[in-house]
Amino acid sequence: MMMRKIAIVTATCTAMLSGIMSTAALAEELVPVKVAALRSIAASPIVIAKEKGYFEEAGLDVEIVNFQNTATMVAPLSAGQIDVAAGAPTLGFYNAKLNGLKMKLVADLGRNSAGHGFNALVVRKDLYDSGKVKSVKDLKGLTVGSVSPNSPMDIELDLGLKQVGMTLDDVELKVLSFPNMLAALASQNLDAAMLVEPFVAIAAKQGAGVRIAGADEMSPDFNVSGVIYGEAYMNDKPEAAAKYLEAYVRGVRFYLDAIQTKEGKDELFAIVGEYARLKDRAILDTIAFPGFDRDGYFNIDTINLTMDWFADKGMLKEKPAMKDMVDFSYLNAALDKIGRTGPRIDVE
Repeated sequence: MMMRKIAIVTATCTAMLSGIMSTAALAEELVPVKVAALRSIAASPIVIAKEKGYFEEAGLDVEIVNFQNTATMVAPLSAGQIDVAAGAPTLGFYNAKLNGLKMKLVADLGRNSAGHGFNALVVRKDLYDSGKVKSVKDLKGLTVGSVSPNSPMDIELDLGLKQVGMTLDDVELKVLSFPNMLAALASQNLDAAMLVEPFVAIAAKQGAGVRIAGADEMSPDFNVSGVIYGEAYMNDKPEAAAKYLEAYVRGVRFYLDAIQTKEGKDELFAIVGEYARLKDRAILDTIAFPGFDRDGYFNIDTINLTMDWFADKGMLKEKPAMKDMVDFSYLNAALDKIGRTGPRIDVE
């Protein structure tokens, strides 16, 4: 009897030890990936892929590292301190390519698809109520808040102004942070502002401003941000680079489905609310959600448009070759495995 008990205990301990060792082995097999991201709902697909286990299922141990802006991601990405970053089609990105940095834009991370004006032009409420400013064409000579000189949001505004025969030269840009733009609108020290959600919704809730045009109207299908891979990540972990996009695109598709229903938004809020600093669940019912391509493709037209924009202003002397900036091979490998919803796109 005693021998039987010993045998049972031994077998149980062996099973437990085996389970622990299997778990440890699994953890060791996961490829570590450091991802730079902003604390925004625009990072939802990344957070979803992590929290729902998509990255782990793809064999990746993803660590999200928060940054204040995309510009500060370039140096650590180039040095291999982070593997993946969010990157905008900015002058800094193009100059980095001209200077020989090997980072590549590999996927979409937010675009102005129809109904998804995540960025928007907001006018001071008293100006709107008085009838002085009802649309973009009424901005001539007014002061408009800008988060950063020559940013993608400046380009969006310029494209909107060009639709009505004006340019950025017809307004006075004032560089402010988004929270300070809200305060300036409320104190009537700013006429209008290019804001990002949830600040657009907050401006309306506080009675500080009124949304008069979404970025999806001013710059349709403009890609505000993209997924960028560092050189070391592509060279040292090529399989992980494709696996990352398998999980990421699954996160994109979950997100796009979730924002269609109240139940979906409830689950989305539970997953990303704390990360995106969205404390008010009701805000999700009023914001314009960022758009994404369901297959993850970045809109190449955005790159051509923004390079022309910088070149016209004399800030970009030479345009990098598209194949030196964009690489869809990792995304196409991922889509070959998880399935695509549209045609295959390759970079020539």
